[in-house]
Amino acid sequence: MNLTNQTPSEAFDEKWFERLHKIQDGVPARFTLYDYNSTREAFLNGTGVGPDFKYHNIEDSNFSYKLDTLEQLRSDIASCSDTIPIVKNLYFKKIDEKVMLINLVRNSALLISAENDKQKYAESFTELSNEVFGKIKPDTFYHSCTVLAERLTIAPLSIRNKEAYYRLRSIFDTVPASTINNLNIRPSIPDEGNLVTDRNEIKKRFYEAFEKLGLTQWRLVDGHKSRSNFVVKTNTKRVIIPNDTALSSRRAESVLTSRNIDALITHELTHILRYENGLSSKLKLLSVGLHAYLKGEEGVATYREQLVKGANDYSNGKSYFAAGIAMGLDRGGIPRTFREVFEIMLDFYTIYFSNEKVNAKNVAFGVCAHLFKGTDGKIPGAFLTLQCSYRDGNIAVHSLLKNNHEWLKYLLVGKFDPTNQLHTTAMIELGIIPNL
Repeated sequence: MNLTNQTPSEAFDEKWFERLHKIQDGVPARFTLYDYNSTREAFLNGTGVGPDFKYHNIEDSNFSYKLDTLEQLRSDIASCSDTIPIVKNLYFKKIDEKVMLINLVRNSALLISAENDKQKYAESFTELSNEVFGKIKPDTFYHSCTVLAERLTIAPLSIRNKEAYYRLRSIFDTVPASTINNLNIRPSIPDEGNLVTDRNEIKKRFYEAFEKLGLTQWRLVDGHKSRSNFVVKTNTKRVIIPNDTALSSRRAESVLTSRNIDALITHELTHILRYENGLSSKLKLLSVGLHAYLKGEEGVATYREQLVKGANDYSNGKSYFAAGIAMGLDRGGIPRTFREVFEIMLDFYTIYFSNEKVNAKNVAFGVCAHLFKGTDGKIPGAFLTLQCSYRDGNIAVHSLLKNNHEWLKYLLVGKFDPTNQLHTTAMIELGIIPNL
């Protein structure tokens, strides 16, 4: 099928990509908390329903301009006879998503600043989050409960955490069995067990991977001392590396041994390669992501990471558990506030880290801060589902690869969701991937 008369060097969306790419939606960048440590300490030492969250630059002075620009772009694409229908449809859906993301930030700003109508803005925020990032799935929540309950049975109980254990059991015992199969991947290489907290060693390993893959324009930069995660910035071709203090503060389950560094680099390289391959493909939209691509993006990245370091569960189980109890899936749909979710997660981490020098309160607060990002934490059930899409994506990608191993060859062609039928159908018709 001859889709267009384009020259071989011209992408299907050459005339539209830059116009779309210039319009920044700002999620989750606009949900960066201001003075995180002080906010956390005030919450831990107080009795408030939620922390006094403050965000950097959440107000968007270009809100109306962005919406108008997107609508003009939609109109121009619709009236263009040279753009094939498949590409038009992908752009219309991406524009719809950008509009929702911009409105998500808008509702967050209104929710945080409003003295009245907080419930209205919280409901709009939640609805938009569910639409863009996906709803919490009860079956996935049930599976998370099953896995966490099994871990608690092998955790040593002391006098101080027996009450926490029984409170958690009262939750786990109320949820039904899940239909999702357990995951168990054996580590693919031995783990020397030596912790690596020197950025220079980590940087060396990253640059070796960059050189091997021909990613010569990519660089590493040092992050803020309080940020312990690694972040890929495709617009500047940079990877943010935590400094020595932040690396040392990574909790026990995510410390960087030699094998874990290899797994982490594999994860971040997944994002980089999908960006680079998408940018050089016949559909440039694949560099920033088709609509609803995040589930597949993180599903693929965590899948490839797990193949390196091994795994006994799908990704983000604890975050998904927190989201499920925030929705009240364990008690007939009665939602919870930040404080209520925090108390339950504190019970879990008190037991989970009972033999380690880890501040369970700080970890529980961090999980809840990510979950309730963009809200004030005071409206029950109002939270951001962004991180929860990682677990659904990881489960879906494992299922896809189990049923069709040929997909391994095409997971890195761009930022798309290989488990999304609309994505795969479009890419097959455009000749980017074969009909698998």
